Amino acid sequence: MSLVIVDDTDPSVQYNTPGGWRETGNAPQFEGTTHASGTQGDTATLVFEGTSISVYGTVAPSSGQSRLNFSIDGADAGFYQVPQAATLNNQLFWTSPNFEAASHKLVITVDQDASLSPQVNPLNRTFFLDYFIYRTTSTAGKTVVIDDTDPSVTYSPGWSLKGSDVRLESTMHISNSQLDGAWAAVAFNGTGISLFGSLPTDKDQVFKASVAIDGSQLRTISNSQNQTPLFDSGALPAGPHTINVTVLDGRSLIIDYFLVKNNLGILLGHPPRAARSPLASLRKPAPLGLRWCRKHPISLQ
Repeated sequence: MSLVIVDDTDPSVQYNTPGGWRETGNAPQFEGTTHASGTQGDTATLVFEGTSISVYGTVAPSSGQSRLNFSIDGADAGFYQVPQAATLNNQLFWTSPNFEAASHKLVITVDQDASLSPQVNPLNRTFFLDYFIYRTTSTAGKTVVIDDTDPSVTYSPGWSLKGSDVRLESTMHISNSQLDGAWAAVAFNGTGISLFGSLPTDKDQVFKASVAIDGSQLRTISNSQNQTPLFDSGALPAGPHTINVTVLDGRSLIIDYFLVKNNLGILLGHPPRAARSPLASLRKPAPLGLRWCRKHPISLQ
């Protein structure tokens, strides 16, 4: 099973018209976009093929006056309500139960007072839909997300797990600034991969990291760069690959998530370049491999 991510602006997400939905967004949000509505009864609909789905977004102050209702295939499946009075990004609104691997229809309905207090919420919108993540075996033509806490990501000693609401799923991994050679590796299946995270902002401090695909170094990342993503592999032959990111010198690297492309236009059957066995690489000084772990809730306080 893989996790497919769907942005709020994806054409597969249908918003009722006419309605009060407005597109907005800023940097901490996925792809820099969100959709929000303050209109009672407005809906957002996504048809997907999978076994479970989660909805993430930004919450604005509401004093408990608003909520989102969720239904799967016409049956009520819960709601989300936030009584807090602070703005937070990358919040998990709702996760579905597990169901049969098939096509399913998720409907999100806005349920809020006609008018919120202008002092609490001057925009009259509480929930900003940001992205959906669903579990599936059907990834052709989709974008697979690998969060920094995903079991498929292996870390050498020298990494710390932190919580932050400006990071996808509110988590990130940070390398130890005193430990050169810290590495992270991911085994994936697709036609390309991108790395998202952050580099040191002080360009007076040297930072370099190398990125290798299937054992062949493709690029060096340095803090003289200012780009998003930090790395993009470009087109790869369809099939299994491994990416390895190694901190060479300098300060901390933040890994937030990876996006894996599964383009339909790249034909299957071409073997990956210089692919190595993850088990064999465990005998190397800078190993590639897999370490299984569980994701635990991270406190944002």
